[in-house]
This record gives sequence, structure tokens and C-alpha cells, in this order.
Amino acid sequence: MSQSSSTPQAQNRKPRWPGLIWAVPVAALAIVAWLALRSYLDQGPSVTVKFPTTGGIKADHTSVKFRGVTVGQVTGTRLAKSLEEMFVTIRFDPYMAGHLGKGTRYWIAGKEVSFSDLSSLKSLIAGPYIGVDPHPGPTVHEVVGLSQEPVLKSEPKGLTLILQTDHFDVVQRAAPIFYRGMQIGEVRGKAQAPDGHGFRIYAFISQKYLHLINARSRFWNSGNIRFDLFGKDSGLHLPPSNAILSGAISVFTPESGKPATENMQFQLYPSAQAARWAPRSNAVSYQLVMPEGPKGLTSGAAVRLEGARVGTVTAVDMRYDPQHQALQTYVQLALEPQSIPLADAQWDEQNPRPQMDAMLRALITHGLRAELQQNPPLVGTPEISLVMLQHPKAATLAAGNPPRIPFVEGGSLAGTLAQVDGILREIHALPLPEIARNLEITTHKIATLSQSEKTQETLRHLAAATQHLNAILASGQQQLPETLQHLRAASAQAEQALQAADGLLAADGSAGNAPESTTLPRALYELSRAAASLRSLTNYLNSHPNALLIGK
Repeated sequence: MSQSSSTPQAQNRKPRWPGLIWAVPVAALAIVAWLALRSYLDQGPSVTVKFPTTGGIKADHTSVKFRGVTVGQVTGTRLAKSLEEMFVTIRFDPYMAGHLGKGTRYWIAGKEVSFSDLSSLKSLIAGPYIGVDPHPGPTVHEVVGLSQEPVLKSEPKGLTLILQTDHFDVVQRAAPIFYRGMQIGEVRGKAQAPDGHGFRIYAFISQKYLHLINARSRFWNSGNIRFDLFGKDSGLHLPPSNAILSGAISVFTPESGKPATENMQFQLYPSAQAARWAPRSNAVSYQLVMPEGPKGLTSGAAVRLEGARVGTVTAVDMRYDPQHQALQTYVQLALEPQSIPLADAQWDEQNPRPQMDAMLRALITHGLRAELQQNPPLVGTPEISLVMLQHPKAATLAAGNPPRIPFVEGGSLAGTLAQVDGILREIHALPLPEIARNLEITTHKIATLSQSEKTQETLRHLAAATQHLNAILASGQQQLPETLQHLRAASAQAEQALQAADGLLAADGSAGNAPESTTLPRALYELSRAAASLRSLTNYLNSHPNALLIGK
């Protein structure tokens, strides 16, 4: 047997393992698969939102934000067949799972710049983003987005109030709300009122400032640039810098009241003055009637008592009276008891009507009347002024609902012009041409008379007589004392003689004093009467010294 036949033959077999060279790609494939599985398991929920067609939304570029924090990314966009709508696919971060349930709202934000939030200017460069208002629950994967940012969003800490106004553009979204200069909230949105009359502004107040607000708080538009020419606050008034372009709202709380509640409605006043003098709950209402039209008087005008503001005009209504064929204006006003303090008494806060009526009745009896005036005069706005007049026509506080205060014309520019017009009409009715002609004739006659020779001669004689009379008076005044002295001496001597004669008669007995008697008693009787006349003359000259000169 040969040697070769006993040697074993080699066999060629293929190994089950392809070799170490394939280990690297297999490991790489396994790693990729693991990363893909992990990425799929770690990714957040996906939602497709239908929006009106809007430019600027880009896949892998546009972010999704919740209160300024990025919570997702746009992963795809496509247009609908109508081209009026677009579908936006959003991939959220994993922690958003459980917060995208039914009621979650989506909108495209950043399309407009808010000047109250200058950080929104970056949207001009970065483009718009998707805003989201989450709601808890299982993820809803297909929803319809909003065409604009919702007015009210979920806010765990705070209160949303509704401010009613007649103007839509008083403030912008995100405008600040101030309380004595401190920001306590912001404007969340605006919308037309459901009844179509006016607009609503949704104001959000932070939770920590809710103690500053109650049901009687008053809001006003404080974002206007204001220039006051008159008054103690005259000058240029600028709002805070962050409110110049977006506007601002301010609020104050004048009195205690019930706590504010969600969606409670308030009036938005045009100015701080209007908010300050808006009638309170215990304001007392009255009315007055003006002849003709309102002459510029409007609701909200001031009511002043002797110059001090005590109320506000609440309504102005012009009517035509067919019976008298004339226009009349009915004015309603509200007086604030707190603005008229009582001496040694207090107002009944719950029912001040009896006290206010009694006060007005007393003042009207003493001359209180209502007038239409302008403050400042001539150039100011019309307002109602309650003033005390001297000797006005009798009037009372007329009964009615509400009672009527007597009104008199005057005080306003229109009343002054009416009085001037009446005076001018009376002057115009005078026969001025005839009066002028008579005056001219009279003047001419006086001039002719003054130039005549007889008039001049008469005036010369009159001047000479006046000078002579002055000389006589001067001389008489010098001689009068001496003459009076002589008269007094003669009177004294006559008295002495009379007394001596009386004594003589008393010693010899009585004598006859008949008128026809010629005896001594008769002579003494006549002498007594002469002495009495002389005394009367002396007394008269003492009191009338000029009688010697003028003959009386």
C-alpha cells in the first residue's frame, strides 16, 4: 500500500462569522438604531394646527412659545388645496405631554410690534412665532388655530376686568395699568361689545395687587400727552416712557366697596378729572332748564358753588317746546355731599337728599341761582355755576324728579354778548340823526350868541358886579363884629333902663297900660316891647350875619 493513500485530504469550509472586518459597520448600525429608537422615545408630542395662510412660518426655524419660553419647534408646513389655509406641524418638547389636551389654543404671534414691549421688536428680524395656551389632558393632534392672539388666556394668579369705552384706539395690547405710578397689570386685549355699542378692553391685574381694586374703583386713559394752559396743574404732562406709544390706563379707589370679581365691568373715563368727579353712589341729582340751546355745555362739565367744584353735569338734552315755539335745554347734574362740608353736623351718607334739599331751599331764598359760565372767562369750557345774586326775582326749589334749581341767564360769553346785542339794538332804535342835527343847531346858536356884542357886554357887567359884591362882602365881614358888639351894648343898656323903670313903678303902685294911655306905664310898656324886639334882632344877626348885606 502506498504512503500517499494514507495521508488525510484538506477540506475547504466557509466560516459562519464573516470576519472581524464587519464588526465596525455592524456596531455602527446598532448605535444608529439605538439612537433612533431613543430619539423616538424621547421626543415630545406632535400636533398639526390649521391656520389662515400667513407668511413667515418656516420649518425648523419658527419656534413655539408659552409665556416667552420656547416649548417646541415647527417641523413642517403645507398649504391646503384652497390656498386660503395652511397646515403647520409642531413638535413639542417631551415635558409638554399631558398639557395639550382639549381646549388648548394656538395662534401666530409676533406679526405686530408692541411699543409697550420693546422686546417684540426682535420679531421684525426673527419673524413670527406660534403662541400656545395649554390645557391639561391627552394630546389632541389636530386642531384649528386662531387668527389672532386670544384676549383672555389662562392665568393662574390674577384677575381679568372688562373696561367699557366708546373708542377702540385708546390703548394697545400689553399697555401698562398703573396705580399711583406703580404698574399693577396690563391690557390683554380689545374687542367690540356684544351689543355693538362701544368696545371692551380686557385688563389683567396681578394677584398681589388685587387689594388695591374693588367694585368702586375708577379707571381712566392716562396715556395721552396733555397740555393745560390754566389751573394749578398748568403745563405739559407726559405719560411714562413705556406708555407714550402704546397708551396707558390708571386706576384709583376713592371709597370702600365689594371686592372685584372675574370679568367685572367698569367704565373707562377719558381723563383723571372725569374719573375723579364721576358721581358717587350717594350723589344727589337735580335738574335745571336753560332757554335756547346748550351753548357748548356737555355731559361731564363741572358744577361749581361760589367757585368751588361740588358736582358734575350728568346729562344735557335739548328739546323743542311747541307750546312756546322755542328751544329749551334740560340739564341734569349730581352734587357730591362730601364736597360741601356741614358746620357742626354730618351728612347722612345713606340718604343725603333731605339735607341737600333743605340747604338749597335756604340758599335759593337768599338769592342762589344757576348760571352758565365759562372757566376761564371767554376762553374756557362752559360749566354750571351756582352763585348768590343780589335781589333776584323770587324763586324756590321746584318740585320734580329730580327737583329743579332756578336758572338765570348771564355770566357766560353768550349771555354777555346777548346783553350787549340788546343794548346795541336799543341804541340803534334811537333817532340818532335827528339828535345829531339838533345838537349841531344848538351848538351853532350858542357859538353865535357868545360872539355877539350884547352878550360880551352883559358878561363884562356881570363880572364887574361880581367883583363889587365880593368887595361889599369883604367889607361887611370886617365891620360885622363891631356892629354886633354895639348892638349887644345897646340891648344891655335898654335892659338896665327897663329894670329901673319897673322898680319905680313897683314902688309907686300899678299904672294903666291901655293902648290909649299916655302915662309913664304906657311908655314903659312900649319900651319893654322895643327891648324884646332888639334882642330878637341881635340873636338873628348872630345866626345870620349876612342879613345886613343882602337885606333879609
